[in-house]
Amino acid sequence: MLRAFRLACFTVPRATVFVASWLVVAGCSAGDTSVKVFDGEPLAEILSPEHESVLPPGTPITMQGTASDLETASESLLATWLVDGSVVCDSVSPDPAGLTECVTEFDPGSYTIELVVTDGSGQTNTASASVYVEAVNAPVVEISEPFVGGVYYADRATTLSGAVSDVEDNPESLSVSWTSSVQGDLGVSGSPSASGLTTGEATLDAGQHEITLTAVDSDGLSGTDSVVITVIAENTPPDCSIIAPTDGSYNDAGAAVAFEGEGEDSDVTPDRLRGEWRSDRDGELFADALSSSGISTFTTDALTVGTHVITFTVTDDADDSCSRSITYTVGSPPVVEITLPGDGDLVTAGDLVSFEGLVTDSEDVGVDLDVEWTSDIDGALDSSPPPGDGTGVVGFISDELSAGTHTIRLRGTDSDGLYADDSISFTVNGPPSTPVISIAPDPAVTTDALAVSIDVDSIDPEGVTVTYGYDWTVDGLPSGVTTASVASSATTRGQRWEVTVTPFDGLAVGSAAVASVIIDNSPPEVVTAPTLGPDPAYEGDTLTCTSGTTDDADGDSVVSSISWMVNGAAVSATASSIGSTFFNAGDTVYCLQTPDDGIDIGTGVASNTVTIANTPPEVSDVAITPEPATAADILTCSYSYSDADTDPDASTVAWSIGSTSAGTGTTLSGGYVRGDTVTCEVTANDGTDAGNTASASIIIENSPPEVLTVEVTPDPSQTSDDYTCTVTAYSDADGDSVTYSYAWYVNGSSVGVSADTLDAGYHVKNDTVFCRVYADDGYDVGDSEDSNIVTTGNTAPEIDSVTLSPASPGTDDEIEATVVTSDADPADSVSVTYDWYVNSALTVSGGSSTLASSYYVRGNTVYVVVTPSDGTDTGTSLSSSSVTIQNTLPEAPVLTMDPAAPEQEIDDLFCEVTTDSYDADSDLVTYTFEWTVDGAAFSGASTTDHPGDTVDAADTVLGFDWICTATPNDGYGDGAQESILVTVRDVTDPDAPTVDTPDRFRNDDMLTLTGTCDYGDCVDVEVTCLSTSQTLSASTSCGSGDAWTTSFTGLTRDETTLCNAYCVDSAGNDSSDSNTVSTDVCEPYDAYEDASGTGDTDGSAVDPWSAIAEGGSGTISANILQSDTVDWYVIDSDDNVVVDRTAGWDYYSLDIRLLDYDTGSESSDYTMTVYKGSVSSAECASSGGFTAYTDYWYDRGDGSHSPPADRRRCGVGASFLNDCEDMSQTYYVKVERVSSSITSCAGYTVSVTNNGGVCDTSTECPY
Repeated sequence: MLRAFRLACFTVPRATVFVASWLVVAGCSAGDTSVKVFDGEPLAEILSPEHESVLPPGTPITMQGTASDLETASESLLATWLVDGSVVCDSVSPDPAGLTECVTEFDPGSYTIELVVTDGSGQTNTASASVYVEAVNAPVVEISEPFVGGVYYADRATTLSGAVSDVEDNPESLSVSWTSSVQGDLGVSGSPSASGLTTGEATLDAGQHEITLTAVDSDGLSGTDSVVITVIAENTPPDCSIIAPTDGSYNDAGAAVAFEGEGEDSDVTPDRLRGEWRSDRDGELFADALSSSGISTFTTDALTVGTHVITFTVTDDADDSCSRSITYTVGSPPVVEITLPGDGDLVTAGDLVSFEGLVTDSEDVGVDLDVEWTSDIDGALDSSPPPGDGTGVVGFISDELSAGTHTIRLRGTDSDGLYADDSISFTVNGPPSTPVISIAPDPAVTTDALAVSIDVDSIDPEGVTVTYGYDWTVDGLPSGVTTASVASSATTRGQRWEVTVTPFDGLAVGSAAVASVIIDNSPPEVVTAPTLGPDPAYEGDTLTCTSGTTDDADGDSVVSSISWMVNGAAVSATASSIGSTFFNAGDTVYCLQTPDDGIDIGTGVASNTVTIANTPPEVSDVAITPEPATAADILTCSYSYSDADTDPDASTVAWSIGSTSAGTGTTLSGGYVRGDTVTCEVTANDGTDAGNTASASIIIENSPPEVLTVEVTPDPSQTSDDYTCTVTAYSDADGDSVTYSYAWYVNGSSVGVSADTLDAGYHVKNDTVFCRVYADDGYDVGDSEDSNIVTTGNTAPEIDSVTLSPASPGTDDEIEATVVTSDADPADSVSVTYDWYVNSALTVSGGSSTLASSYYVRGNTVYVVVTPSDGTDTGTSLSSSSVTIQNTLPEAPVLTMDPAAPEQEIDDLFCEVTTDSYDADSDLVTYTFEWTVDGAAFSGASTTDHPGDTVDAADTVLGFDWICTATPNDGYGDGAQESILVTVRDVTDPDAPTVDTPDRFRNDDMLTLTGTCDYGDCVDVEVTCLSTSQTLSASTSCGSGDAWTTSFTGLTRDETTLCNAYCVDSAGNDSSDSNTVSTDVCEPYDAYEDASGTGDTDGSAVDPWSAIAEGGSGTISANILQSDTVDWYVIDSDDNVVVDRTAGWDYYSLDIRLLDYDTGSESSDYTMTVYKGSVSSAECASSGGFTAYTDYWYDRGDGSHSPPADRRRCGVGASFLNDCEDMSQTYYVKVERVSSSITSCAGYTVSVTNNGGVCDTSTECPY
């Protein structure tokens, strides 16, 4: 059967409007053979200044660099110069050799220079260089750490870092120091490094500090920098938490997962904290500062397949941190379940326990799954894999589990590293621990009952109350006692009793504790108390203790021992009797009887108590003090008193001088002289009884002499006086003759002089002086006596020298007298009066130390007479030497340049003396003139007022900067010079540049302009481009080849842009405007237009869509500009034959329309040609170019059947229908402009629909 279909090629009527609803741009398919273009980055290099070079301040610096690109010519590149991130020279294209320059000045400091090169596609490359501009005078100081807003702590060192520099000195020769306003010098000082870096550490107290860094250079000049910081007492670590995802969650591979964490710190704001997310599988995932609200969040779909331990760490600025972790699984992990033991089960330690579980996975079975049983107490338990039968059953048995509550985890891990866990909690009951026990009493005797004590209870691991069982044995044999105690009647001396205590928690018996005790001997007893006699007793008596009767419970033989107690304290006696050496009158005495059965000592029993009666006292060691003594001393008699009964002393004392009684009592005053013998006699008495008598004697010694009054003369005095010390009264109790010794004191301090006179050299004005005198009678030296205090008076000052300066003064010089004075009184301030003489006549009386020039003229002689005074006295006057007044040279004149702003080759330069030089001597002044031009000497000046004061206009062509220097002369010599600078202006405008004509219509929004200029006269070319919505401008250099170029990007589409330029010369003169050129950036933008010719031939046809199925559609918009002539597209369609045969009709209808981009109606600027299957022959060839094409199914009724009512009907093997066939096809569409002359930006739209065909419904498409 024949397949019938119809082709229709036609032009859409102008009244028909087709609206494109969407545009599909597809990626390249596997069969895509289009050329790909890759654009690399441009290259940038800074030639000067070199990296880390040092530059002078206040001097223009020329920055030079190169720009290049493998794909782009240099004139299409843009070079931009930046300093510390700020543009200093506008973007310009480099010259044809790739060179670019920028001139700027720098203040002192450190800078980063950047050269940014941009190519035509917008890619950039940056070169950078760091430079340092020297400072002047004092050092420059900058603190980098600590800084304002930083957080610092008292419990750790604070880093100190700064940079210093100096114009004259190397950094290492500077002296630096760090100080705190709170702690002073921080101990970080010395010299900085060669680079000027100074660093250190200091521990700062809590509170606010002003930290200052000071640098001092070799001239003593200093520079400082300060920063105020707050120091916190100690750092508090941050806190953190993970908000999302939840612990243990999982998702498919490639799914995006959002991570969110939170951190806070009591010391700093959240944005000072740093958050880091890490995976134990993938490493670092994300790191950044926390937000102001303390949140760290990110989303990723790049986690590798597997189970990840995700750790979120928050670190503060003191490097203290907080970490939190979760598990998160990417992919489908195994299914894990523990079936035995049950959650919460209880077993006994040592029992055999069965562990069973299921580990299954959708992809892996058997050994492909890793299995791990673990306990949080015992660690790893088993790792046997499941069998290969797919049941996933795993398990093991163990009787080695430790006591306690275990968390048992079963983990299954598949071959992708994904794992899942199941866990249960069950308890292994542990037996109670061994108690600690003891038996009391220990030791024990036959009369004691025994009792076992639980000193440390048995502890059950599960906290159950423990009970105890008791079992006693005696000498290793069962005793039948099962309670906690044993009666005393059951024990015998020498037996060994042992008890076993066993703990029990209701389920298990714990380890037993054992204790034992040996039954010891019972000590003997004293039945009746001992007796002590005689009673009463006196000191000197012998006391005897008579023992009482004893008894022993074990029937042992008993021996008693005797001990003694005096006043309640034991003495060393052990016999049955003691003498009086052990006691005194009034003491209480008893004896103690202690029994002993040979094994043990019993308890002692005391006798009756006896009190000892009184004993007479004794005296000894009688002495008289002082020893030796004089007639002026009061004598004291002392002695030692003892009484066996410790009674108070009631002894008596009697005195005698020679054989004569002199009195009683312990002291004696007067009645004796040198050589007398004085005796004191003491009789002992305790108030009850008199004791012995004892005495002592001394011989009276000499009495020292005494100085009564002393006088220092002269008084009043002055600095030049010698002082004399005279004793005016003295005494000696013994009438002996006396000699004297002396000591002198000035202002309270000894001066080491021992004579009775003090020389004037030892004192000055206002010093206080006295002498100290000692008397000697040949036997003794008496006490010293001080004289009256004398204050030294004033001495008149003196003139040592007087000199005049200058030594050869001029008529306008001020003459100054320099005076040197002296005063014997160094504390005095000396003033001087001046009398000035000119030509020997007193000119100024009582004047100052200077004499003004108005008092003399050239040739006069001058001297001064000076007189000193210290405010108290006036000294002797002294006259200076004379000086003769010399000539004074003239001062500099005042100059004016006429005109002030001369023009080159037009104006004469007249250096006019507007104010003549001043001459103090009124001498006639003449002038000489010198000229320089741009630093070179000029000798062709002419005369207007003075020889050489004028430069002719014709000579100004030699240069721009002219300096005139005038020198005055008064016939005696040249005076001070004066100079004036004038700059000759260039006022001629440069020639206008030209602008080359660019493409009138363009697809790209970048415009590169070129043109010509006069390199010798034009320095910069200023370019301006205007459109309706924007103004663009650029500045570029006029190249050495009389050419310029510059580029603009971002031109507005669908607008006409007009451009022109003008030149600027080195003097700032502007040329007239150049010619004006225009260009349009077209709308729409042709996305497929490129330099490789995409879409220019059928071999590179654009394939913008996948196959267009029935009901599908697509549009694409473009244009044809410049040298392009055609655009080629390839379109694939799709016809679903299976659906057609099931439904019984085929509505396949591929419709291609060529529309105007702006109006959506038929295009009048473009036509198209359609090729079906290949480009060998065109569809509708007779129609030529057209704007619409339709290819659709249509049954014409040809063959063996009549046409169906619905011409779109088809079937499978039906005699009355055509077979449904696949209409899928590939179409090639060639679009070309109607006219080869491009006069506008007109664009086109290619619209394609399937089931969108237009046909003649009356004859062809009766549906």
